[in-house]
Amino acid sequence: MTSAAGYFKTTPIAEYITKLNKEFFEGDLLCPVVSVDDGYAQNNAAVLVIEGTGDSAVLKIIEDKIPSLARRGRHTSAVIGGAVNLYGVVESNEEYTVSEWVQSPEDTRTPDYSTTTLNLSLIHHMLNRLGLAGENVALLTGLPLEQYMDGEEGTNTILLEKKKKNLLRDVYVGPRKEPSAKVVFAGIYPEAVAGIVDYMIDEYGDMKPGVNPDVVRLGLDIGGNTTDMAIVLPGNQLGAKKTLEYGVTHVKDRLRQLLMKRFECEPDDTLLEEALMTKRVSWFGGDPEDVTAEVGDAIGCVMQPILAEVDLFKRRFPSLKEIIGFGGGVALMENLIRDRYPNIIVLDNADGANARGFLKCALLYDLDTIMSVVHTYLNASSQVENTEPAIA
Repeated sequence: MTSAAGYFKTTPIAEYITKLNKEFFEGDLLCPVVSVDDGYAQNNAAVLVIEGTGDSAVLKIIEDKIPSLARRGRHTSAVIGGAVNLYGVVESNEEYTVSEWVQSPEDTRTPDYSTTTLNLSLIHHMLNRLGLAGENVALLTGLPLEQYMDGEEGTNTILLEKKKKNLLRDVYVGPRKEPSAKVVFAGIYPEAVAGIVDYMIDEYGDMKPGVNPDVVRLGLDIGGNTTDMAIVLPGNQLGAKKTLEYGVTHVKDRLRQLLMKRFECEPDDTLLEEALMTKRVSWFGGDPEDVTAEVGDAIGCVMQPILAEVDLFKRRFPSLKEIIGFGGGVALMENLIRDRYPNIIVLDNADGANARGFLKCALLYDLDTIMSVVHTYLNASSQVENTEPAIA
């Protein structure tokens, strides 16, 4: 995976847009289009770039990710060029410090998380990492399936509009309140379904080699707080859906309990990440301690009920041919999942699948609509800038 962190700090926006329009979009692109899978445990971003020129030019998606760790108020100070990572809403001055090192971070697992300043601050931290502070951007995000849908059919328009309104709020960065990225378009896509799109379609909108569009497949998306299951039928029809409130944050909850019991000390989020990734922890700079048993217990405690629900869910579709796994939980718990479903297809960089899927959906199917909104905004902004002040 090529990292998108700092991409627009070294690539001027005008150069980026000109190159993409010349080689692919034929002048349609007016500003960067960025997707952010704004999850409960981590945020994943995806950006389409072009590498090379002329006959050697190829489209490529680059990515970045951050843990969803933030705390209300100001909790860090910049020293010797360091970043404060403070984000606030212009209209209310409500502020959050976003950092993987912040102590006692907010719990993202609230019913209204997708429409909060906490959510908005995490997204803007991601946009800032990409180098988009002060720049116009078309932003794409998502929602778990049962939040995105309203019953069996249609979309949850009330929640979608609330989330869009939240994403369009102006945000500042740092104690000097410098402008963050200006979100001029906000689009929202269904998670899990987006991951299936990423599996099936390449950056050019073509079916990937070896993918059969005429089979029934199940998308298994294990995220931070939720697990989405989606049956996708031939013709891109949604056959069934289900969202469970199980995910990576629940693994961390269990692991925290187990480590506290063994070591009589509460681990912070950084130590929990270390334990999950390496199965070892080093307390206060001491010798590493093996915690393989505790990590296995925590993963099994969450995965067993998820797998039981998957078994029940897929029984309705005996013609099912493929299970496609993605999301941070699949990346973390792949071995246990493969024990149950040996033929599961786990996507490369599984935790970035939804972000890549949002981006592909937008650029391949919705670009005209997105750029129409952007064009209207740019025209209105230009008129305001060109208006001369009245002389009394």
